[in-house]
Amino acid sequence: MSLAGMRHSRFETPNSRLPVRERHSRRRAAPVLVGFLVAAFTLGACSSSPTSAGSDGSANTSTTDPTAAVNAAVITAWKAAENAIYQAGSDPNGVTSPALAATLVDPELELVKKNLAAEETQGFIGRGTWTLGSPRVISLGPTESQPTTATVTSCIDDSAILVIQQSADPASGAAGTPNWEGETSTMVLTASGWKLSQQSAVANTNRSTACAGIAS
Repeated sequence: MSLAGMRHSRFETPNSRLPVRERHSRRRAAPVLVGFLVAAFTLGACSSSPTSAGSDGSANTSTTDPTAAVNAAVITAWKAAENAIYQAGSDPNGVTSPALAATLVDPELELVKKNLAAEETQGFIGRGTWTLGSPRVISLGPTESQPTTATVTSCIDDSAILVIQQSADPASGAAGTPNWEGETSTMVLTASGWKLSQQSAVANTNRSTACAGIAS
């Protein structure tokens, strides 16, 4: 189990040795015709067909995703929370990192701090890299027009592991093993923006197993 994986509120590891812990349309102009009456008729016919014109005079039939701005804000906040967890795990005093409270809320905040404190007491620290994958918002609630919760999924390449501070040797067992993680996170809207409130994940050294149903 990798560094972040040690801190999920629900952690599953099926089929692995790890212990249990989610247009534009363009209209061609009519050819110029000789003669006042013909020209007048042509102009009248053109003006009688209203269109919603773009800046170039073409009809604009494109639409904007009404949830795009919210989704972007949620993903930005999710990334900030994930990075805060990893960075705190790589800091001997990470449990006091202000970035945690800035990006997480309970119960995830309490769980992360509890596990960080335990790791520090035991002389462990996080080392390694992580790639957050391609996170996406799969649901907004209670409504898309006025969401206060969001569900984010991503397939994470997690090579950050726990090592013994004094020797830099990997921790024994799952804690010192890099993994893929298929994460499902719940984000909540607070007075200071979106924050991570809860997570579940499936971890496995095999990407297909860990990220089944999540990775695109």
